[in-house]
Amino acid sequence: MPKFLNSQSGSMICDISTPSIALDEKKMRLVGSQTMACNGTFCEILELNNFPVDCQDLPIHLRFETHRPQIRVMASSEVTELVRIIHAPGALPEFDVKPPILEFGSIDKFVGISYNLKPEKVTFSEVTLRLKVQRKHFFYIYKIVFVLSLIQLCASSVFCLSPVDNFSDRLSYSSTMLLTVVAFQFVVSSFVPAVDYLTLLDKFIMTVTAHVVIIMLICCIIGYSGLDNDALNIVILLLNVLATPGILIVFYFKGQDALKFERLKLVANSIALKEANIEQEAEVITSASSPLYVQK
Repeated sequence: MPKFLNSQSGSMICDISTPSIALDEKKMRLVGSQTMACNGTFCEILELNNFPVDCQDLPIHLRFETHRPQIRVMASSEVTELVRIIHAPGALPEFDVKPPILEFGSIDKFVGISYNLKPEKVTFSEVTLRLKVQRKHFFYIYKIVFVLSLIQLCASSVFCLSPVDNFSDRLSYSSTMLLTVVAFQFVVSSFVPAVDYLTLLDKFIMTVTAHVVIIMLICCIIGYSGLDNDALNIVILLLNVLATPGILIVFYFKGQDALKFERLKLVANSIALKEANIEQEAEVITSASSPLYVQK
């Protein structure tokens, strides 16, 4: 029975049929086939640095731990469809399921040192099914990015008030806008992943919050210094109004670069993922003679 490397302990339930063996007269080898139906829960750490435009590579690793190197697991030449994804309605509502990748390979495992002080190793066959999903990010753009940009734009209208005569109104209005941004973050916190690093959306939210704080500080400095200059107020108003589309443009291009990088995961196999430093694994899977199959 193969070993599932990333399944939860005790979650696998497998029903294995009796193997059948036939002779391949063309290549003069024995070919065995066996059906195994498994039901279980698998674990994978999500990479959310580019949330909400992230794509996820969800591998399922099967290792056939047999000490006979002449036994190798490979794809059947009689099967035209190796992988079929049945997406249940309502499952993964915020992801689009993409075509998976099925890989056949082998791995060398160190088992000890022989009598002549040479390292001994055994070769195990491995099968990796890489499920590919892409997050539906337009929900976060409409519900979070667009609303925060409107709040940021409204906060800039505080410079329409007189900096000296309406100094208290300026502080009151800018404080209200800051509290609005903070309250909005509490409302949308359930839609944002709780991770110990900043995602792309976290950086946008922090930038908008910092801009509102800067607006409040500018109001304090101008009011304290007593600068009642209409030309200066107009310049500051225009600069802060233009800051809203400026921030959106910057994060639009950052989002496009992030989306381009994330989409590479949808077509990348194990070797490509390792070269891009996307996947961190302790073991290096060596490529086998079996081809790489992509379900279209």
